[in-house]
Amino acid sequence: MAGRDGQQLAATHWQNQEVWYARIRGLKIVAPSSPADAKALLVAAIRDDDPVIFLENLALYNTQGEVPDGEHVAQLGKAAVLKEGQDISIITYRRHARRFERPAASWCSRTTG
Repeated sequence: MAGRDGQQLAATHWQNQEVWYARIRGLKIVAPSSPADAKALLVAAIRDDDPVIFLENLALYNTQGEVPDGEHVAQLGKAAVLKEGQDISIITYRRHARRFERPAASWCSRTTG
């Protein structure tokens, strides 16, 4: 299911379907932030015994990135930690996860000296 967080127009600018789906008991939602995430999460969603909604972001369709060959399966229910630190936590998903990688690295380099 494709979505466009932050890119809705006019009367639909506030609507994100994942908020509605998150309220359904027993339903799992996955939202990749990169091509590698898309592969890993799609395989995990297909193999999972519970119902899973795979939310694609239209802004990621043209995103380029490495995709591992062979078996690459994400663990559903566990967040991906892109950069570890001690001073600040940035919690986000979909395309925003990659958008904050550079600012997070900049913050870490400034605080560690």
